[in-house]
Amino acid sequence: MTQFLSAHKEGVKIGSSTKTDNFFSLYSSMPPAEKIGTIRLGMLTVRIVEAIEHYRIPKSVMLGIVGIPKSTFDRKLKAEVRLSQAETERLARLIEVEDFAEEVFSSKEKSHEWLNKKHTKLGESPISLLDTETGAAQVRKVLGAIAYGGVV
Repeated sequence: MTQFLSAHKEGVKIGSSTKTDNFFSLYSSMPPAEKIGTIRLGMLTVRIVEAIEHYRIPKSVMLGIVGIPKSTFDRKLKAEVRLSQAETERLARLIEVEDFAEEVFSSKEKSHEWLNKKHTKLGESPISLLDTETGAAQVRKVLGAIAYGGVV
């Protein structure tokens, strides 16, 4: 088992922004098998709080993307339990799309602006589509067209 999964299973909490940045970078660089293991295990609920801060996404938007009611989120956070597999997968999808956007725009600021601004081809802001895989696929398609050229 990898060092990341060992630490993740033990419930290591990450508090500082540098460590939070490292968590999201570490997750992004994992091989697929490790990502699958992390998703199956479930991320700690505190990862949502860290993602809200790291990606500067309003809490209500983040909870909508992850598909977790506020009351359930508050309860899980207080009890220090893990997200379900489905909730973790949705959070992982956000991490991956955010990383792709940062790669395309070469800037965290520019990618954040693009993800939160209404896009004519998508009909709404890209971030608002990340609650479904179909929506996320459309966002990745547009990002790919921006990065490599092509028709959207």
